[in-house]
Amino acid sequence: MNVLFVVPDTIKMELLSIELLSACLKRAGHATRLAYSNHPDFWRRAGAFRPDLAAFSVTTGMHHGMALLAGDMKRRLPGLLTVFGGPHATFHPGMIEEYPGVDALCRGEGEAALVALAGALQGGRDHSRIPNLWVRAAGGVVRNPLGAPAELDGLPFYDRDLFAEADPDLSASTTRAVMVSRGCPYSCSYCYNRGYKALYGPAAGLARAMSVPRAIAELKRLLLSAPRTRFIEFHDDIFPYSDDERLEEFADLYRREIGLEFFTYLPPARGGRDFIARLKRAGCGFLGIGLECGDEAVRREVLRRPRYSNADVAAAVGACRELGIRSLTTNLVGLPVADCLRTDLGTLAVNIAARPTLALSYLAQPYPGTELAEIAVRGGFFRAGARIDFNNKADSPLDFPEGRTAIEKTALMFGLLLLLPKGWWAFLYLAHRGFKFNVVGRGDYSLGGFLRELKAFFRYLRTASAEKQLAQAPRI
Repeated sequence: MNVLFVVPDTIKMELLSIELLSACLKRAGHATRLAYSNHPDFWRRAGAFRPDLAAFSVTTGMHHGMALLAGDMKRRLPGLLTVFGGPHATFHPGMIEEYPGVDALCRGEGEAALVALAGALQGGRDHSRIPNLWVRAAGGVVRNPLGAPAELDGLPFYDRDLFAEADPDLSASTTRAVMVSRGCPYSCSYCYNRGYKALYGPAAGLARAMSVPRAIAELKRLLLSAPRTRFIEFHDDIFPYSDDERLEEFADLYRREIGLEFFTYLPPARGGRDFIARLKRAGCGFLGIGLECGDEAVRREVLRRPRYSNADVAAAVGACRELGIRSLTTNLVGLPVADCLRTDLGTLAVNIAARPTLALSYLAQPYPGTELAEIAVRGGFFRAGARIDFNNKADSPLDFPEGRTAIEKTALMFGLLLLLPKGWWAFLYLAHRGFKFNVVGRGDYSLGGFLRELKAFFRYLRTASAEKQLAQAPRI
């Protein structure tokens, strides 16, 4: 059975979930390949492989184009069956009825379901009764219940060859990613974890991790397949070995068997200096800290974040600086709150005071099924059912009284403004709010694109007063 994984060409990174699905299929005796959907070579590559099954993992925003592509593939490749998984398929399974090109979709974890589907198709057996799958059938859509979550230690090693074969440039990277856990103990309003707990039950929504020896074995296998690796990124929602016993076991084995610097995420509530120092001893050289919003009331009541203060964030960043660890904060801007821009500038101010090494910003997205979407609809910031684009860096789907432009530019410029001398950020944002120009190329994040935007800022400041431009600037 030939299974073709299809991903957008805009995603230039290894997708660990797809590598794991591929590994499970290969262990069961099936052949797999990956193709980038909008690559000029896509149709030649897909046709040469002659897939029996095309698999798509989609998030909200990318689902529409990929579902249309699936229909096109079914017309060009007779006998092909398509299956969709990922967050959008899990929490919006009605897409199987919206798009004729979707033959089946998987809700929740897909390793066992995809292997069972491939096996049934290969053996000519009925594939409509497989747990986790919704399947299009002659009498309508068959909706199967969920099976049990996977036992992580029993899964195969990630198939690192899948993306390397499709894009050899990825193999040249000296930074490689790994995930050794699933789930999260929190229920933030913008995340699907609340819905995940509703699907599987509260216990399944909690973080569960590979045993430490199994995680170390995964990393050793990675280093064998990618010997140029010099830095490891743990892409888990939070660092999974936070209890004393497992942290000591991990630190000991990681130092001895792997010995490379790594990056991981840590909630501010767990970011005490002693814990960060122990991560440092294990090899942590870069730590991600989720500030998300500098307004503590918004963070608590709108984002439903675990309780921590801005002082906790500053202390965690300060501990990193003292211990020689680079730090990164994550920040949500464009929230469905009154005076959104003021809230965003407050988040920027907290970052400036804390002084992390880097700050990442993302525009809040009201993904269907999340509490944030309900909040946005109730507040009149979003129309239920409105389309959400895939890009969460340049475009906000929310409607704000002050317009979207300044808020979208906040996301684009956030990290750079953190690096400017104190006081300059406020001055630039006055200009930013008044001068509503388009992003160069609508998504050009290159150095040249940024410099062109910065030049436009200062050209504007030289030729007119900010107040006059604020009053006269047309809406975009």
